[in-house]
Order: sequence, then structure tokens, then C-alpha cells
Amino acid sequence: MNVLRSMAHGLRTAWRSQGGYTVVEMITVFLVISVLTALLVANTRVGDRRQQLRDSTAEFVGLTRDAEARASASSPIAGTSREAYGVCLTSTSSSDAAGAFPKSKCAPPAGAANAYQLYARTKADTDADPSLDQPPDNPDIISSKQLPNGVVFFAANQFYLDYTPPQPVLFVNGNTNNAILYVYGEKEDYYRVIQLRPKSGAIYVQ
Repeated sequence: MNVLRSMAHGLRTAWRSQGGYTVVEMITVFLVISVLTALLVANTRVGDRRQQLRDSTAEFVGLTRDAEARASASSPIAGTSREAYGVCLTSTSSSDAAGAFPKSKCAPPAGAANAYQLYARTKADTDADPSLDQPPDNPDIISSKQLPNGVVFFAANQFYLDYTPPQPVLFVNGNTNNAILYVYGEKEDYYRVIQLRPKSGAIYVQ
């Protein structure tokens, strides 16, 4: 019996010295690789969602700057210069009633759950509401963008902004008070903060 044990031990030692592994060792290595792979995939997905959120924030700020540039140039729309160019949000998270603000009168794109639009107010709109204290009433939509799934806007109330030409003055919800807009992921605790300061025309992202 001792001879057999010695032979078996010798065979295992020889197999390991040639690069072999036991079944238990192979299973252990496989489990470790599986766990590491799952963690890598999970971290990659979180990273992708956060990148989507950062990209969406940058696109919104870019569209806001587009409205500012159009106001500065008094860009004509349909052959007519406008009294205001701006961006409106057409919807927000339906899961948080405290943060839900009424849809502006910008017509959201078909099927858009969370969208924002670059618009030009019509002359009739600005004649009827020269103070811009109401969302645009049936404006000319220049372009529309939709947030990716899982990314939503959050604001304390309705949110729309206007730039008036020729030297652009920024109004948020019809006034020049500072305003904050959150862009956040519904499935994780991660968000971006957009601060608008109309009096200086500055936009900060945190």
C-alpha cells in the first residue's frame, strides 16, 4: 500500500513539474476568471452609461450655445429674424412627481420620452408674450434631440431658456435668475449639474 501511495505521489509530482494541474486547481482558476470577467463587464456597463450621461450633458450645452449664436447673428428662420431663440425640454422623469415639470408647448418628437429642442419663437409668440415668462407657444423647431434610455432631466419646475438678439441676453423661465438643471441616470446614483447664470451668460457643468 505504501508503495502504491509513493508511486501515486511520484506521478502527481512529475505531472505538476511538467506544467499539469489537478481538477480542483483547474476549477478554482476557472471560478476566479469567471468572477473577474463578470466584474469587468459590470464596470464596463456602468462606464458606458456614465459616458452616455456626460455626452448628453455636453450635447445639451452645445445646443444652448447654438441658440446663443443664432441670437447673436439674428439668424433668420423662414426668411424672418426672430425675437428669441432657445431650448426647451419636452418631458422629464415620470417616476419622480416632485421633479416633473409640465411639458412646454414645444411639440415633442413622436415617441420621445425625454427630449430637448432648439427653437425660434414666432413673432406672434413674442408679440403676445414680450416678457418671455411663458414657454414658447408653437415655435418653429430647428432641431430635436432625444436622451438615451436611462438618462433623464430633472428640474425644480418647468425649464426653458431664451436668448434675445442682437447682443444675446439669456432668460431662463422668463427671468435672469440663476437656474440649475440636473441630468442623471435613473439606474444609478450618478448625475451632472448644469448651472446657468443669465446675468453673466455663463454655463457651468459639474
